[in-house]
Amino acid sequence: MLTLRRATLIVDLDHIEGISHRLGRDAGEELAWFAAWRIAQTISTAGAVAPLGRGRFKIALYKPVDEASVHRLSARLHRFLRAPFLVRGSEIFISASIGIALGLAENADALERNASDAVRRVKANGGDATFLIPAALHAVPVAAA
Repeated sequence: MLTLRRATLIVDLDHIEGISHRLGRDAGEELAWFAAWRIAQTISTAGAVAPLGRGRFKIALYKPVDEASVHRLSARLHRFLRAPFLVRGSEIFISASIGIALGLAENADALERNASDAVRRVKANGGDATFLIPAALHAVPVAAA
């Protein structure tokens, strides 16, 4: 199995705008922070999480990864983000669209662009799933766990 040197994931919380409209902007931001904490706990020391705004996060993995390991990480992210959040006294359920780009020689900007493109593909198909763009840039859909 080929071990890849770099992976970038974009996690986009599904329907967060609707939650912000229903419960207020502050509640939407609070939900995004709680989600960021769960994402950080899920990836632990394997990488770093950076908020991109409006319920969207970038994950850069430090350790070498392969497709199987990012599939497992994606499944864990889906599982932990689907667990209910308590925001201002309301139990909130969310899902996430996850785009993953893997690469050997690509730079960080290219990986982020590819991961963002993968998220757009997930969103176009209803969200709550993962889309992987491997090093060869052949897109592979992955069902959410």
